[in-house]
Amino acid sequence: MREGATPPGSHAPLAVAHLRPESATAKVEAIDQELAQVLAQALGQPPSVLLFFASSRLDFDALADALAARYPRCTVAGCTTAGEIGALGCASQSVSVLALGAPARAHAVVLESQRSLTFERAAAVAANFDRLVQHEAPTHPAERVILTLTDGLSGSEEHLLAALGAGLPGIPIVGGSAGDDFNFERTRVALNGQVSSGAALVILLEAARPVVTFAEHHYRPEGEPAVVTAADPSTRRVLRVDGRPAREWFLDRLDLDPTMSVEALRAHLEAHPVGFGIRAGDRYYMRGVMSVKEDALLMGGALERGAIIHPMRAGDLIASTRDGLEAARARVAAPGATLLFNCGGRIWEARAHGLMDELSDALRGERVAGFTTYGEQFGPLVVNHTLTGLVFGGGA
Repeated sequence: MREGATPPGSHAPLAVAHLRPESATAKVEAIDQELAQVLAQALGQPPSVLLFFASSRLDFDALADALAARYPRCTVAGCTTAGEIGALGCASQSVSVLALGAPARAHAVVLESQRSLTFERAAAVAANFDRLVQHEAPTHPAERVILTLTDGLSGSEEHLLAALGAGLPGIPIVGGSAGDDFNFERTRVALNGQVSSGAALVILLEAARPVVTFAEHHYRPEGEPAVVTAADPSTRRVLRVDGRPAREWFLDRLDLDPTMSVEALRAHLEAHPVGFGIRAGDRYYMRGVMSVKEDALLMGGALERGAIIHPMRAGDLIASTRDGLEAARARVAAPGATLLFNCGGRIWEARAHGLMDELSDALRGERVAGFTTYGEQFGPLVVNHTLTGLVFGGGA
């Protein structure tokens, strides 16, 4: 056995916490102290990796600094959210945390100015991680995963995920785009106390326990597919579909008033999200329509000219969530904690149909941590209207 390797049958200790201060203006020290007590009881040692997801309404900068100061030998990484997930269910103005003890470890990097991120710059990160995997990492491949916490307002996750997928083909990728409580103004990520806005955080996690990733949505194909005949992937705009102006084609397909205002369409999409499936093998990955811009459709993920898009019909959001989580946990022996990245569109849909309590219950768990996102990542793909995540094996 190589030096530093995890002995067979042993796993890194793992802890989760979901804390809500008495008010949004509560002192960070109170959160820090309560979290320290929870982790000490659960881990029995200082964490080696700590992931935190916090409401933008809290003092995120101070929280990041406090956690980094308390755990100076730990990789402390996190982001702002559009809602937090854990023992409190779908919450707001709270902090959700997942922590791993030794021998788990993480290598992390912040990519500033995500809007101007190039494939080449992201590929350099993948190459550096690949060198670590080849020459330094002691863990089994099934215990490694890439976590991505990206700027949810950049609209430029595609370069990052494509480069990571190409450079690290044997390592699963999963993550979510940071939010700011649906204000759509500024998202933030943090690494070891340093806070960045408009940036992406990439983490190579060596979990020292088995991990499996998953993606689940509640949509099924319905009707004939169409072809994107003109698009601008750099701005996530679809310009023409089946040779017609995209807006005209879209409103006609939904049997909506062709003179509908942008504001009315946005309200309609919040209550009735519309997505198209991109087929890969026997699976469909979702691309959501966010809005219209002149004659174009503004998408939640880029589509290129020639892409075949499949109309999708929404199914049972709650049953799909419960069944998807159960199936994911069944893929690993002795499932422990679950890390979740939940699409903000799923929250809007649940609110519009009076299902928030049911969705919150479906996601709630004492061994659950995560957040509501402005976009999800799974493998090399940006996806929408999806619940992505990671299940840790090896028990609690």
